[in-house]
Amino acid sequence: MQELEVREESLPESTISTREHLIARAFAVELGLPCVDPDECFFENGGTSLNAVLLVANLQRQGLRVSLDQIARFPTARRLARVAVERDDAATIIHPAPEGRIPLLPMQQEWLANGIPRPGSNVVGFLLNASEPLDFAAMDAAVRAVVDHHDGLQLRLNQHDWPRTQRLDRTPAGPFLRMLARFPDDELELQRIADELRSDLDPIDGPVVRGALFPGSDDEVGRLLIVVHHFCVDAVSMQIVLADLDTAYMQIRNDNQVVLQRRSSSILELAQAASMFHLRPSAAESVTYWLEQAELLRSEDTEPRLTLTRRRTGQIIKEICGVRPSVRVLFGALAYAVRRSEMRDVLAVRMTHHGRGRFSAQLDLARTVGWLATQIPVVLDLRAIQSVGGAMALVDQALARALRFGENYQSLAQWLAGPAGAIIRSVREQSDVTFNYYLRQPNLMRDAQLAPANQQPHFMPTDTTRVPAMALYISGDFTGPMSLRWQFDPAIYDTDLIDRLAETQVAAIKEVCDGDK
Repeated sequence: MQELEVREESLPESTISTREHLIARAFAVELGLPCVDPDECFFENGGTSLNAVLLVANLQRQGLRVSLDQIARFPTARRLARVAVERDDAATIIHPAPEGRIPLLPMQQEWLANGIPRPGSNVVGFLLNASEPLDFAAMDAAVRAVVDHHDGLQLRLNQHDWPRTQRLDRTPAGPFLRMLARFPDDELELQRIADELRSDLDPIDGPVVRGALFPGSDDEVGRLLIVVHHFCVDAVSMQIVLADLDTAYMQIRNDNQVVLQRRSSSILELAQAASMFHLRPSAAESVTYWLEQAELLRSEDTEPRLTLTRRRTGQIIKEICGVRPSVRVLFGALAYAVRRSEMRDVLAVRMTHHGRGRFSAQLDLARTVGWLATQIPVVLDLRAIQSVGGAMALVDQALARALRFGENYQSLAQWLAGPAGAIIRSVREQSDVTFNYYLRQPNLMRDAQLAPANQQPHFMPTDTTRVPAMALYISGDFTGPMSLRWQFDPAIYDTDLIDRLAETQVAAIKEVCDGDK
C-alpha cells in the first residue's frame, strides 16, 4: 500500500483528473447508468465480478491497464485512477501456436463425462439484426478474421486421447456462412435453419462456427443467425466474439485493414494453469476448505423428509415484477424456501460462475474466448435460519468463502488424485440443486451495427445434457420481469413441492426488496 501511495503522489494532477473522468465514464457504461461520481463505489452501484472483468477490457480499449484485484481494492474512479497504468501495446506478448496436447478446461471435461456426444450437440446461438442490408462477402471474411484472432475458436477435441485433450487447428474452415434470400416469417422455418447449422458443428474435426445471412434489401434490414459450439465458448465469450465480429465487418465493409482489440491470455495458458493448480502450495488451503464442506454434507440425511409421489415433470414459471434482486437475494431466498419446506438441514447448490477471476495475478482473462465458465458448490447449513434476514446473512458468509476457494474447485476435482480428490468430487456429486443465473449479460456491443435480437444467448442442449435432481434457472432482466424455471426429477420431487418452493422464494425476494434490506 505504501508503494501505491508514493506512486499516486508522483502523478501530475492533470493526469489523475483525466483518468478519473475516463474511469468514471467507463463505470457508468458498464453499470448502465447516466453517470457515476468519482467517489462512488463500483460495487455499491450494482457492479458484479463479471462487470469488473468487462470493465478491465473496456479500460484496456481506452489505453489504461488495471487488474481485477485493483478494482476490488480501489473501487472508486478517483482511487483507481491513481493506480492504473498506461497500456503499452508494444509489450504485448504474442502466444505461439502450442505443440502437443492441451488439457481440457473443467467444464469441457464435465461435458464429456458421459462420453463424446454426437456432432451438433450443445450449441450457443444468436440472431443479430443489422441497421441496413448486409454484404455477404464482407461478413464471411469478418467471421474468418474473428476465428483467426481467437484461438478458442480453433479448438478441436482429440477423441482418442485418454485423458481427453484438445488441440489448435488453424486450418481454414470456410466458407462460414450460407446466404438465404429472405428471412422466414415462420418461426418453425427459422428453427429448421438453426438445426441445419448446428448439425454442421463438430468439436472433433470442425467446424465450430456456422451462420446464415439474410442480406435484406431497401425495405428490409439484414440479419445474421450465428451458432458456435459450446465446446469453444460460454455466454461471456459470445459477447466478445460478437463485438469483434461487428468491428471486423465494418472495417472490411469500409475497405480498411481488420484491426481487432488485443487478445488477453490464451486458452493454452489457462488450461496449463488449471491443470497445475493442485500442485501449487496455495492449493492446500482450498483442499482443506472443500474437505470441510464434504464433512458437513456427510452429517446430513440425504433423503428428502417429505413423502413425495411421482407426478408429471413440469415447469413452474413465477414472474417477479418491479424488483431488482441480486445474486445474494435470489440465493438467500432459495435457502429460506428450502428451510421453510423442511426438506433439508444442509443444502448443497452448484452455482454457475463466469470463472474469469482465476489466476488474476498471472493471467488476464478479460477477453479470452473459451468455455471459461465454471460451477462452484456452495454448502449451506440451514439449521440456524429463522428468518429471511438470517438466510441472507448465512448466504453472505457462505458465498464469500465459496467464491474465495471456488473458482478453482473444478480444477481440483479434475486433477487431484487419491482419497482427497475423491472426497472433493463428492461435494459436487451431492449438490442436488443447480443455480444457473443467466440474467442479461453486460453488453459489449454498444454502438454496434449488429444488435442481438435475443439479449440472452440461446443455449441449445441435447439429450446428452445431464439433468440434476433439481435445477433452478433464473433469467430475465434486472430492470424488468424475471422468471424462475424449475427442472426436477419427478421420482424425487413432486410438482406441489416445487410450487411451494417457488411461491416461498418469490415471497422472500419481495420481502427483501420491498424492505430495501
